[in-house]
Amino acid sequence: MLFKIWIGYAFRICDTYKIVGMVIRLSLFFGYTSQVGFLLGEHYLGKNT
Repeated sequence: MLFKIWIGYAFRICDTYKIVGMVIRLSLFFGYTSQVGFLLGEHYLGKNT
């Protein structure tokens, strides 16, 4: 019984780590793309004005 509970907790922790990893990857990806977009936008706006 206790063993099953431990396995359940282990799986839950693994799932949380997977979710956290995905969130971190997504935030890094979006941060990078928005930064690139911002730099490109500044570059083009700087040229136009």
